[in-house]
Amino acid sequence: MLLLIMLQSASAIRFTYRQLQFGEDWRGAAVYLWSRVGSGDEVVTEPYRRHTLDYYRETRGVNVPPFVSSDSLAVPLPIPLPKNVWYVASVRFNPYWKGDRPGAAETEVQGFLDAHKGSYFAVAPYPESAPVKVWQFTRCGGSP
Repeated sequence: MLLLIMLQSASAIRFTYRQLQFGEDWRGAAVYLWSRVGSGDEVVTEPYRRHTLDYYRETRGVNVPPFVSSDSLAVPLPIPLPKNVWYVASVRFNPYWKGDRPGAAETEVQGFLDAHKGSYFAVAPYPESAPVKVWQFTRCGGSP
């Protein structure tokens, strides 16, 4: 039985190292986010993914200014409006994640931009070609 478990584990490890394109770089996204978030900014991510971002913040000992946290870009923004809204999400479809659908992150981003047209503009997501992206929406200026 032990030999069977070892063989199964070895094949899983081998698959993981040969198929690196299946990995999601949450660490890279967290480092990018926590080095740029400002005081009063809003950080939006799914509740379970927030634990991942918090883990990388705590293990690296990063001190970030106070920010607002939210589960969705569809919820109303806090008053006063934040200078930046950050959205961290995986663009990879996960059929085992309840409620996930192809293009869900991109749809949420477009919905935010449509709802806040004239108030916020999008900065190109970081990184542009990775499965985990960090979107930044910055205030256009002027009073709320």
